This record gives sequence, structure tokens and C-alpha cells, in this order.
Amino acid sequence: MVIRFLCDVENKIKRTIKVKRLMNECSYLLLITLFFISVICACPVASADDRISFEFPLEIGDSIYFEDGYYKVTLVGTEWQFGWALLNISCDGCLYEPREVYGRKNETIHYPTTDSPIISITDTIDVSRDSARVTISFPEHWNYKLVTAEEVDKVEIRGEVYDNLTNHKPNATGKGAASWNSYNFAGFFYDFDTGFSSETLTVESASGRSIGENELVYESRPINTMFEHDDWGKYDLIGFMAEKYFAAYNNTNPEVSSDKDLLSKEYLSEVLIDEDEKHTITIGSTLPLKEGYALKAIDISVEDTLVRFVLLKDGEEVSGSDEIVDKGKNYVYEKKIGSVKDVPIIIVHVESIFHGRETDAAFIRGVFQISENPTKIETGDDYGKMEVKSTSSGKIIMRNRETISLGAGDTIDVMGKICFKIADSKELRFYPFIDCSGYCEIKGVLANGTKAQTWNPYSFAGLYYDLDQDIKTEKLEISEISGRTIEKGNLTYQTHSTHKYFNVYKYKGLLVDGEANYSVIGWKGEQYAAINKKANKTAKIVIEQDDTSGDKKTLMIGETWDIGDGWTLMAQAIDAKASPKQAWLVLSKDGVKLEDEVIQNNEVFTYRMDVAGETDVPVFVTYIDSVFAGDTCDMVQLRYTWAVSPDVTIIKSGDEFGKLEVVNATQEKLILSNKYNFSLDRGSTIYITGKINFKIADSSSLRFYPFLIVTSSPHSPPPAALQGTDRWNLYENYTLALIAIDAKASPRQAWLQLSKDGYVIEDIVVGTGDTYRYNRTYSEIFSAKIEAIFKGTATDLVRLADACQYSETNGSLLINNSTYSFVHGSPDRRYWQMYENYNFSLLDIDAGVTPRQAWLQLSKNNITVMDSVVVSGDCFSYGPNTTIFRACVGDIFWGMSSAGSELVTLGGVYQYSEVNGSVLIDNATYLFMPEDAAPLKTAELEENYSLSLMDIDARAPPRQAWLQISNGTHRSNAIVHDGERYTDGAVEIVIGSVFHGLQSTNLVLLSSVRQYSLNGTLILNQSMLLADQYPDGEIWALHENYALNPRDIDTYAFPSQVWLTLLKNGTPVYDAVMSDEQVYTYYNNSTKVFTAKIDAV
Repeated sequence: MVIRFLCDVENKIKRTIKVKRLMNECSYLLLITLFFISVICACPVASADDRISFEFPLEIGDSIYFEDGYYKVTLVGTEWQFGWALLNISCDGCLYEPREVYGRKNETIHYPTTDSPIISITDTIDVSRDSARVTISFPEHWNYKLVTAEEVDKVEIRGEVYDNLTNHKPNATGKGAASWNSYNFAGFFYDFDTGFSSETLTVESASGRSIGENELVYESRPINTMFEHDDWGKYDLIGFMAEKYFAAYNNTNPEVSSDKDLLSKEYLSEVLIDEDEKHTITIGSTLPLKEGYALKAIDISVEDTLVRFVLLKDGEEVSGSDEIVDKGKNYVYEKKIGSVKDVPIIIVHVESIFHGRETDAAFIRGVFQISENPTKIETGDDYGKMEVKSTSSGKIIMRNRETISLGAGDTIDVMGKICFKIADSKELRFYPFIDCSGYCEIKGVLANGTKAQTWNPYSFAGLYYDLDQDIKTEKLEISEISGRTIEKGNLTYQTHSTHKYFNVYKYKGLLVDGEANYSVIGWKGEQYAAINKKANKTAKIVIEQDDTSGDKKTLMIGETWDIGDGWTLMAQAIDAKASPKQAWLVLSKDGVKLEDEVIQNNEVFTYRMDVAGETDVPVFVTYIDSVFAGDTCDMVQLRYTWAVSPDVTIIKSGDEFGKLEVVNATQEKLILSNKYNFSLDRGSTIYITGKINFKIADSSSLRFYPFLIVTSSPHSPPPAALQGTDRWNLYENYTLALIAIDAKASPRQAWLQLSKDGYVIEDIVVGTGDTYRYNRTYSEIFSAKIEAIFKGTATDLVRLADACQYSETNGSLLINNSTYSFVHGSPDRRYWQMYENYNFSLLDIDAGVTPRQAWLQLSKNNITVMDSVVVSGDCFSYGPNTTIFRACVGDIFWGMSSAGSELVTLGGVYQYSEVNGSVLIDNATYLFMPEDAAPLKTAELEENYSLSLMDIDARAPPRQAWLQISNGTHRSNAIVHDGERYTDGAVEIVIGSVFHGLQSTNLVLLSSVRQYSLNGTLILNQSMLLADQYPDGEIWALHENYALNPRDIDTYAFPSQVWLTLLKNGTPVYDAVMSDEQVYTYYNNSTKVFTAKIDAV
């Protein structure tokens, strides 16, 4: 197999070389050269004379983006004891590998190489625990931008909860008043496959709300773990303040290293690479490593057994790194780490070597690298509130150097990333946590073996938990495991509703219509409201403002607060003369006003409605914190706002969620269990429900834990903004652009792009009713509700409502409750002239969405007073104070003919005089239609009447036909649905079929056409076919001069249809539109002449 594989590699290399030669012979060298030039030139360079230097004050996590993020320098951490700053330098999409380097005072680091520097770190000073001042040299024409750590989303990973009231004390080690290790705190390092834990945190004793001096103990000891490349044996790994470090070579293959112990010398080194992936290095190429290192293959022996390597550092050959390695052996580079000599910091295993006629290669499997820049840990060092007490006996011990007060509502930095969060409650509850960015695994307490296991929010941070009120409703339980199998019904998930204080009661002692609480339920790890205290009726909590300053909402008078899920609240006005002051608030949902109320200062406003079969349910609450009347502006401040979505999920027995099925759904609780057996196979990940999974150790002994994944990533560097189809230039160099509309989406979606100074800040896809909101460093910059998205036959339209922009420098209101319409294209306007110089116009229709939409406009004296996108079945209404005009949209028709007729029917049309309020138009109907449309087909009736097919709409459900009846002096138009009966005076019509063929045939089959004379006598009674063409299909000749002609097929219909014509002596005698399984039958004077079943169209 190896020989065959090597031969395949050699043949591929030969073919590649042959292709390159052929390309050269065919004069394609110019294209190849240009390609490589374009790649190289993509990396901006500058001569030394064109460079500038700036000093940047950075905190850990801050980044400097150069050239819109093409290059980036990030402060990753510090070794403040030595005055070092750990920096990451990277280049997005170019040829250079990212590097992590240590910046030091008066030391220069070049990137990517010393010979050709693009970015240079020239000085690093004032290094503290969490910050440094870094001087960076770069080309003077480059732009740059500081992105702070606060602009990176973080996820909280918490440990098991300490609850003094219930006496729930985390007990991972069996010591002290409470203890945590990696089993019950996912922030700590844990070797899952071996089951070894490195770190513990113990509260030895607590008095009241205090942890006395030296009573909080952190201990970390190394664990002996396998290299990813098994042949190397083991090494010692240690967790330190929730980070992973190398401690020693211990039980390591002697070919790699003798025992080298860094921890005993008070050093730790970060593990940079530990993998067993396969890599190929051809002669002259390199294997990129970390911290600027790369392994370069120099030569391969003729016998195919030896390869010569050198190690590069920042592109320069490392002295003494030249080594010849036999296949099956290892390249090892040793270096002094701290005070420990000859420590292997790079180990590479050479699996095999290939010597071809034209190409030589070494195949690598197994790479291990530790940092050459160790962390020095000495007795007496301080980390947060902790002090290193000992580093002897193969472990690190730290204790708190002073008393820690666990104040209600506090968050305490303990050490490194580890913090305590304390409940805002008179009862002491708290837990440890770390903040995570990027790919974050939130796991529960580890389960060992086949014994019964239970997780609740105390032991599994993935379940919903309210620390302040100790609300925990969810429980995940395994009653029994048979071997590695959880049999049907042995995994259960339970949750129930419980009481939770409204925050306005919690912080102000005010009741909400006599109630202090609402019902809440945890559901698959998330918080929901239990409607009317019923666990089986869950609704999303749209907003729940807390008592923090950031949860206070300020509304200027006339400003609308878009709260979410369609809720809006407008401060209509204030009454500053009343005592206490009053605010007039208008509450709306999905654009419909529900309530307007005058509320006194320091009062609660509550709105109730009927939802999910429950009556008088509180769905909106807010508290008037202050009413302010200034010299130039008035405002209202709101706090403790709470609202739920009226879109309620009703959960029933038998409903399935992942592997779980609802077995009991009552008003009190929900119980789910696994519907089928499933196995906890070693090394596997098992999906359970929602975001909850099980992860099983790759071990012969059964170990597993529940977890869910939350992804949180830093903001990407901004690309250049797109032009878009239309742009709204905002203040402070912000621009909002409409890029495109998804014409296939129903409901419609729009792609919007917010940019600043020509560079993208955010791309967003929105739907009608959504709210777009942009915040910068927790401050709102721009928000708008998407009132309408419209893809017309001639125009694109996206309408924004309630749009606000705030200054990013002083927070002032720049745009207040505005509307804006992005318009692309030119509408084909149709007018209806009304009274008092008003015109009502149809601008365009959007027939590709359900329900269909019409863009309508009302103007007076040729000045637009209102335009709106109205869906079929809704109404257009205008009136500044009282209604002036109202019209309801009925059918929206889009024809199939080449003319593409557009029609909109209006009903319930009223117009009232602006002068005296009199009725000018009273419950009228109107049809917007093309003025110069020609009929597709006309049939002559009796007494000078005619019936015309003007167009059909085969896209509409149900299908529609535009018919016109004329008696020579009067014409009436109607849109008639498939199967509908229509009457207009003397003529009564029943539509049998509406047909649009593959050959563009437009046809209406009228199953009945009746016409009456003026005295009521029936003068016409027959079926009729109106078609704009009569194509011929393949003729089937029958007996007695009959023949069957399949004229066309309609694949727009479902099921598909065929138009069949039976002929006698070449003359049509019977037409029908038929679909699968229908029977086509023709009678002549009640005698059956021909019949056939339509098997398939």
C-alpha cells in the first residue's frame, strides 16, 4: 500500500510538471506570471522612507486593523512581571502565516520577515497585567482602526451554584464549604479522554457574605496525558487559571526527550501545537509552526531513507538546527526554557520519505510545539485577589491575600479570567464563571459509569437559571444505563412553570394589576413566559429590563420606541403642569394601535390581551421613571419594561423535539423522554434536543456530559462598501444602502448594508416587520423598522419606519422617528382622479409574494401626502386627524400575456370632504387596469353583447381571468376566479378552468354562459371556450372520422393539465381541460361516443 501510494504521488507530480511544460510551450507563461504577481502585490509594501510609527495604548483583546483589516495586531496577553506583551500579528488572505510574538522595551520585531518588513513592532512599554503601550511602524499611506475588546461578544461559562439557603454546596473535592473542579466548572481545563482534572477552587470556610483571608484556595497539579502522536508517549499538562500549559516531559519516549520538568523550576509553557495530522514537505518548502518558526526540508538521500532539515525563525536559519532525520524518526529542536536547559520545544515525526525523478518529499505525521517564552510563577506573585503560596511538590497553590466580600449583585474578579457572580438577593448564592469568545462549549457536571444521573441548572449551565431569584425549572435525568445504551424512556427532560417577580415589583415594590409575579418556564435551556401560569403554553419574552442604567429607555416627545416583536411605544406628549407630571403614551403592535394612556410619573402602565385561548393576559408592562420638560425638549424615561410575544407555542403530548418526545404536557409541567434506544458510543457526540448534546469520552470506561455550543466571534475587519441599488446618507459619514431584494422569498427579504467612511460595518437580511438595530460599544447608533419590502414588476421598494440615529460622539438625536424609502426603478403610474384635487394612484404590484402587495399613493395638487404598500385584504387609510380617504385592496392581478396586465380591485372606498366632512365617495368599488389593453379573444353573444378574454393570471391561487362584457355602449370588467360564478346584468358566467400552456396559450373554459333578454327570457345557455390561439398537438386518428388533438399542456397548474379537443371531420366538437386520473368523455345526443382516462400529464 505504501509503495502504491508513493507511486501515485510521483505520477501526480509528473503530471503536474508535464502540464506546466505544456503551458509554457503554449505561451501561457504570461498568465501564470501575472497570477503570481497579483498574489504577491496583494500585500501592501512600502519603502523605509515611506513609513510612519504610532504608539497605541492597548488593553488585552484590543486590535489594530491596518488596511481595513488586511493586517491586524492584537494584544493577546502580558507577562507583566518581565515587561513583556504577547502580540498576535496576522494577515488576512495573504501568503504570510500569523505569528505570536513578545513585544519588549527597545526591541524590534518585523513581520513577515526581517528582510522585508511590512509591519514592525518597534517598542513595547508600560506593560501591566491587562494593558501595554505598543509602538507600531507601518506604511504611511495605510489606514488603521482600533477595535476594542468590548466590541467582541462574550459568552458566560459558569460553574455549579453555591446556594446558602438550600444548603446546596458544590462538592467536587469533598473539602471545605464548597469546591469546584473541571467536573462541575467547565471553565477549568479537563482531559476528557483520560478523565483527569487539573484545577480545583475551594472555599474552605465562609462567614456570612465573606470569604476570609486565605480561605479561598486554588490548586493546580499536572496530569500525565498522551501526545496526540501516540508513539511519543506522555507529557505533563497543567491548567492554570483556566488556561492550558505544558509542565514537564514525563513518561515520554526517550527518543523524543528525557524527563524535563519546567514546573519544578517554577515555569510553565503554553502548548502551541499537539496534533497527529499528515503534512507533506517538498524539498525547499517549509512546514509553518508557531511563534515565527518553520521547518524547512533541505535535501533527501538517494536511498529515500534520510531527510535533512533546518529550522527557520522569522525566515532566518536557527543556528545549530541543521539535522538529518531517518524515516520513522523524529526531528527534535531543544532550547533553554527559563533556567531549564535542553528542553525540546519542537518535535516533528517523519513518517516516510519519497525520492522521485523530479520531486522529493517528506511526509510528516505528528507535530508538537511549546512556547519558547515561559510563564514564570513564583511564590508571592499576585493574580487578581489571589497570591501564589507554593509551587513545590509538583503543584501550584494560591490563596486569597485579603477578605473577599460577596456583596449582593456584585461581580468579583478572582484571578485571570475567573470571576464570581453573586445573586442580587438577601440570600447568598454565587458561582464562578469565565467569559468566552468564539466557539464556546457550555457543559454540565461529568457523569461516570452507568449509575443514575441528574442535571439541573445548578450542575448544568446550559439550562435556564435566574441567579437573583434562584429560578430553576429544568431537569435532565438518566434513570438507568444498560452497558452503553440508554433505553427507551430512561432519559427524561422535565420542566415546569414557576413564579418570577416583575422587575418593577422587585425594585420598586409596585404591583402589576395586583400581581407581583408572572409565570416563567425554562424550555430547552432558554427562558419563556408560561401564559396564564400554564407550562404547555409558552411565549417568548421580548424584553425584560433590569435595574441597570443601560436598561433605562429615554423617549423624546414624538419619538417611537421600537421594543421588538412588533411592539412600539410612542411618547405622544407630556403634561408638565400636572402634579405629578403625566405622559401620554401610545402602545402599538405590528403597526396597529392598541392603547393610548395618560400615565402619571412613578406609575405602572399595563396592557392585557387574549392569547392562545387565555383571556386578559398581561403582555406589556412599563414603569414611568421620570417625565422631563426642558427648555427645548421634552422626554420620558421608562424602566422595568416587560413584554411577551402573543405568538404562543402550545406543546402537546406526542410532540417530538430531537430524540425526546412529550409524554406528559399539562398546565403544571412538561415531561419528555427518549422515544427510542440510543447508544453512548465512545468518542461520539449525541444530539438530544434543542441545542443540548451529550459528549462521550473516547475511553473504555463510560464518561460523558451534557453540553451546548454557543459561538461568539470578534467582529470581522470591514470590507469596502457596495454601491447598492439605493443609498441613504446618514449623519457622521454613515450610509445605509439597499443592496438587493430576494424576489424568491415569501415573505420578502431585503439585504441592507450599513457602512461608515466607505467601509462595511454590518450586512443584514431583514423581513417585513423586522427591526434593524446597530449598536456600537453598547450604545445605539441606528435603528429602523422594516415596514415594507416590495418587489414590483418595474420597481424595488424597501420602506423604513421609526428610523432613529444617535451621535456616536455625544449621543444626541440626529434622526428622530423618520421614514425612508429605498426605491429602484420607475413605476408605471395609474391614476384615479377624485374630489378636492386628490389623486389615488397605483404605482406597482408585487405578485410574487403571498399575500400579494400593491404600492399605492395618495396625492393632492400633485404633491404626495401618503404612499403605502398594502397587502391583498388590507386597507389604505389616510387622515391627519380624521379619515379623509379609505380604500381596501381586493384582487391583485398579474397577467400572463406578453402585455403582462396589472390590475388591482378596490372595495369599500370612501372619501370625505376636508371642508365640511361630507361623504364624497360612499362605499365604491374601483378597478385599476391598463387603458389600452386589447382582448386576447372575443366571443359574440346575443343582442349585440360580446364576451372578451383580456388576460389570465395563472400564478395566483386560485387562478384568475380578466373578462370584459360589452353591449356596444357599455363595458364592464371583472377579475373572476377559477370555479367562480360571475353575473353582470344580462350575462351570467361560471368559470370552469383557467389554463396557461407551455406554448403560451391563454385559455378560459366557461362551463356555463347564460344570457337573458330585457324581459328575463333565457336567450343563450351553453359552454364556451376562449383562447388566444389553437395550437395543434400530435393527432390521434380514431374511427368514423373522429380524432383527438392534445393542443397544449399547462405545467403551471398542480396537478398539470392538458387541453384536449375532439374533432369530427376536422371540426372541433368537444374541448376539455383535464388532469391526471380524470376521464375525458364525449356524448352526442346523450349517446357516449368517446371516453378515455388521463393516465398522466
